[in-house]
Amino acid sequence: MSYYSELISIVGKGDNEPFYYSKYIGRKISVFLSVIFIKLNFKPNTITFLSLICAVLSCVSLLFLSLNLLWVGLSSIILINLYFILDHCDGEVARYYINKNGKNPSLDGGYFDFLVHSFSTNILYLFLGIGLFYYSSNELYIYLGIVSCFGMSNFPRLCLAQILIKEIYSNNEMIDKLRKNNILNLSESTSERAIIINKKGNYKKKLEMFMKELLTFPGCILSYTIFMLISVSFSEFFIYIISIYFIGFSLFMLANIIRRAYLVIIMLKKITV
Repeated sequence: MSYYSELISIVGKGDNEPFYYSKYIGRKISVFLSVIFIKLNFKPNTITFLSLICAVLSCVSLLFLSLNLLWVGLSSIILINLYFILDHCDGEVARYYINKNGKNPSLDGGYFDFLVHSFSTNILYLFLGIGLFYYSSNELYIYLGIVSCFGMSNFPRLCLAQILIKEIYSNNEMIDKLRKNNILNLSESTSERAIIINKKGNYKKKLEMFMKELLTFPGCILSYTIFMLISVSFSEFFIYIISIYFIGFSLFMLANIIRRAYLVIIMLKKITV
């Protein structure tokens, strides 16, 4: 095995990748960038910061849709996908250093990565709403942006985590209850998703997972890329095409907010009985 092949085998996730867009596109590119970052002695947190810059620039660029629809749209697409690639690279480089030095993952790095991940793609849709408002003067897009941003956030889980941490601190038996009820799994676990993706057959389930992924992270980046690309390519129909996507996405996010809040309440009732 060559030096580069060995590095790729270390940093890659292989069959443990639980998302289609990551497995078939993201990881195919990120592993090669990760090898370059390793050769240049980049630290994972530095790569996370670069991904944050790309996400912010992608969001801010949408404020200028009315100035140059084509180039602003393409810039936003390129930057958010570059964020997506770099979001893989920081974890891959971290795995390399952990494997090389035999150290445990750093909590500060994990926190920084989670923080950027939690406020990147969802804010993209908030800025899309603001940009479409500037483009069309229709306030509806701002409300759609707020709903999409909130719906994609980890807010329900973060609220749940805060409540559980306080409860665990005061009640030692709570940990056993959480393990028994698998309280933090609001959907299929990543391990279950990875098994389904890599297993032959069961195409109906795979299609269902892929369609859901297009409306959540990271598949929403793919759906955003497709619709934005089509919209700016047919500028005379831009506002109609992007509106169909944005309204549909926002309605799904609204339903997702209600569903996740309901699941949290049901799970909390289970452990308090």
